[in-house]
Amino acid sequence: MNDKSLAQVLFAKALALPRRETGFCRDAELEEFLKTCRGLCYFSTIEEPRSIDSAISFVFSDSSRLYVSNPKQTAFPAKATLID
Repeated sequence: MNDKSLAQVLFAKALALPRRETGFCRDAELEEFLKTCRGLCYFSTIEEPRSIDSAISFVFSDSSRLYVSNPKQTAFPAKATLID
């Protein structure tokens, strides 16, 4: 039996995303990851259009939550955080 929440599984996938030497995620893989998160969540926030690097919160059906900061990677690399 798997005791991991959806957010925990996706967090592990975020940690495994390939990165360039600069620490930034590869764009195609990051977009695919975000698409997966959007497809699995029942609620997500939208990015703040006035921010250079904003954040997205995802809430999943098991009530687990994942926060992805800097999804556009304009100034800083993308980072996923589990929210307990």
